[in-house]
Amino acid sequence: MRILVCLFLLAVLPAAAGAVGGWEAEWSPDGRQIVFTSAPTHGIPNIWVMDADGENRRQLTFLGGRSPQWVPHSRKIHFVSVRTGKSRQYLIDADAEAGTEVPLPGFPDDAQNIVWSPDGAKAAFVRTSSDSKSRDLWVAYSDGSDARGLTTNFQVRQCAWSSDSKEIATVVGKAIGTSLWLIDPEKKDMNILYQGFCSSPAYSPDGRYLSFAIPTAKRNHRIVCLERATAERVLIPVKSFDGKAIKWSLDGKRMLFGSETGGDLAVWTAGLEGRDLVRITPKGMHAFEPSYSPDGKHILFSGVSEDSHGVDIYSCGAGSSVPFGVVSGLADKIDPERLPKYARLTDSRGTSFGPVWSPDGRVLAAAAVERGAGTIYIINERGRRRNLIGFDPSVPLTIMWSPDGKRIAVVQGSTVQVVAASGGKPVVTHQAKGETTVSWSPDSSAIYLTDWPEMKGVISLLEIGAEETKRLTEGSERQIEISAEEAPSAPSTPHAGLGVAGPVPMEKLTRRVEPIHDLYPVCSPDGKQVAFVRGNQIWIVNPETKEEKQLIQLSLPETGGAAVSRPDWSPDGRKILFRVGRMEDGKLSWEIRTVDVETGESDLLLIESSISEYAFYLQGISPPPAFTSDGKGIVFTSIEGGIQKIARLPVNGGKAEILSDDPSSYGSLSSRGKLAYVSLAGGEERVVVR
Repeated sequence: MRILVCLFLLAVLPAAAGAVGGWEAEWSPDGRQIVFTSAPTHGIPNIWVMDADGENRRQLTFLGGRSPQWVPHSRKIHFVSVRTGKSRQYLIDADAEAGTEVPLPGFPDDAQNIVWSPDGAKAAFVRTSSDSKSRDLWVAYSDGSDARGLTTNFQVRQCAWSSDSKEIATVVGKAIGTSLWLIDPEKKDMNILYQGFCSSPAYSPDGRYLSFAIPTAKRNHRIVCLERATAERVLIPVKSFDGKAIKWSLDGKRMLFGSETGGDLAVWTAGLEGRDLVRITPKGMHAFEPSYSPDGKHILFSGVSEDSHGVDIYSCGAGSSVPFGVVSGLADKIDPERLPKYARLTDSRGTSFGPVWSPDGRVLAAAAVERGAGTIYIINERGRRRNLIGFDPSVPLTIMWSPDGKRIAVVQGSTVQVVAASGGKPVVTHQAKGETTVSWSPDSSAIYLTDWPEMKGVISLLEIGAEETKRLTEGSERQIEISAEEAPSAPSTPHAGLGVAGPVPMEKLTRRVEPIHDLYPVCSPDGKQVAFVRGNQIWIVNPETKEEKQLIQLSLPETGGAAVSRPDWSPDGRKILFRVGRMEDGKLSWEIRTVDVETGESDLLLIESSISEYAFYLQGISPPPAFTSDGKGIVFTSIEGGIQKIARLPVNGGKAEILSDDPSSYGSLSSRGKLAYVSLAGGEERVVVR
């Protein structure tokens, strides 16, 4: 299948080739490369690698990954991913072909929070007991051999190796760190160094100092810098340590860390005396996860700037031991001229939503976020683009053409706008009281939507030009038994429960009432019925008589654990298509089903599954299946194998045909047989037409 009209592709491309953001960045041992995590807005996080100057970015995994770290003195990268229903450790060579990662050999399957020793000979890790009552520290050689436990019935939260790889500083505590221990992994000697809330231990490169953070009564933090030989402590007040990590400069004279105050995330450094706090990131940028390069000459950090769509990776010069952006004490006054010059190594410039073909299949409507600004536009086959309206890029949206092709409905959260395809101001703006979806009437004169009076989802009709909606359904409710633990207790004080006229007896509650919402209205082709979802079942309602009918009775919980998607009518109005998503123990399964409107018979057409920590996320960002315009097929987002791809399924079931070669979502097949979708290949998001 060849790509049509190259000009069309370039016109809707939201970012330049190679545009990709990133976080969790870490220098390679030789300082020549950087490993990091990246994900497009509508895809899952994966592991990437690039040169230290941001060039030659290359994706290493396709099935998900996070928390990458280099194995010391090697070209191996260790990362974490959930692909078999539980978190597993993986290893891949930085120079190997993408997708060739293997489970970390030799280590126990339940090994978590692996930290490699600086000499690369050993690794410390945590194992949780079968009853989940303890998290103990273990150590093994780098190949996983000779694994042995160092603690018993501890609750290990964090650990850090000394620079000579002979000692492990370990933070212990049930929810947060409540003590700091020093452990000799060879002798199994254990000594408690500090009792009290603490976090983020880090040794200086020469092993002379051990630093860690302690909270203050005002929810700020102080960094404790302990000289190992003398046990002398220096307290360094910081505005609000982010609790993630402390990094030491190569010469052991400065510490690098993130700080958060009033929503302002910044990267700071501090000297050993604590008198020269230095902020190295400018106002207007939220920065975090800093680290020094192996040669100590550069600083790497993740951040969100005013002109980026997401998180990017930056680097700047580390200067010398002399402060280069000095501020006085904890003041926020910063001299921009004294800040280090930084470079953006990744580029999260844009993302795409939609796309959706017009009814005649000649024009495409889509949305793009470019340089932080959201724009809804239409584009023709010649690549000529016309912008319609802007939108808030922080809120997901859906786009829907009117059947006559003259208008476009745009939904963002609880806001509904209708705009003419020719441009101009919105002709309708409606504010629902909760998240909503819409569909058009066949004659394009009205839209059906979920409205939220009294905090209950109901189906309503909004005629174009009208100010008020007409309610078609009233929703439903269910009664839930209240356990003894949930029921309110009797008054515990002599005056509790007293009213104006004296004591008021407390009624023992045994039930509570919860609403069941009506969601996802879709009008039939003849306009005589509206399909919707109530309590994870498909219903229909007559918009004239308001008569309701339940079409299916699936064995699904009314809330949680499963979800029925927005329905779609077949072109002849005889069947309704929908997707059932089930989540169990980290496994997502999708069932594509149809139901006969007359008989209520439901056919299961396809089952797919994905075992991944990102499965629930995939369900939320993948649009529901839809009939093709001729009613002979179904277009949907396949998750088989853990990678999103656009696929087509025969209307009577059978084998699905993959339509997109690259990871993709938001597929739309026009009446003229053209496929448009958002490609996620290479970490970019671009609209592709085939």
